[in-house]
Amino acid sequence: MKKIFLSVLAIAAMATTANAQLWFGGSLGFSHEGGVTKTKEADTDKPSVNTFSFAPMVGFELNEKLSVGGKINFISSSTKRTVGDTDTKNSSSTFGVTPFARYTFVEFNKFGILAEAGIPVSFSSSKHDNGSQTTKGDPTTSIGLYVVPMLTYSLNDNFQLECGLDFLSLNASHSVTKDRDDSNNKDITNSFDFGASTRTVATVGRITIGFIYKL
Repeated sequence: MKKIFLSVLAIAAMATTANAQLWFGGSLGFSHEGGVTKTKEADTDKPSVNTFSFAPMVGFELNEKLSVGGKINFISSSTKRTVGDTDTKNSSSTFGVTPFARYTFVEFNKFGILAEAGIPVSFSSSKHDNGSQTTKGDPTTSIGLYVVPMLTYSLNDNFQLECGLDFLSLNASHSVTKDRDDSNNKDITNSFDFGASTRTVATVGRITIGFIYKL
């Protein structure tokens, strides 16, 4: 973790020295789900699910082609339900940092094609509350690598639309879940996927559109 923060600070110092243009992006969200099931015999509350996410992003445009930056990602979720007279609650949280670099290959008027490569690192924890008893889950640490192409469109000098083309991407990850009671016990997962298809360009969930703000 310390090395990651030092790397982000080094990127910021390099960008400041180079008089780079600063830009911002990110996301903020909250969701709630719940309800009740009604029958002749009784009303039963559905589980109450709350999710909060915060993911700011900052970048430095070093020149017309190259940008560097970092993302911070925080997600917290909880599921609460009542069984008899006992309240149970499952909660989890994830904190992550992603240093990244962007390279613009083509620019035509207000349009551009670039590739973003990043190294996401995340730390996850969970716990289960059953009445007055609390049980902590096993922590998970993950590190990955991704490369994704993006289309851009400049609305003006400050706002730029971005379209991430997830149907043409490369992703790899390595995650380790340690046994809280015995650190010698570990569950290790490695994954790799590459997507390249002309048949799923318009599938919902494969294309994302957002924007960044340039100072």
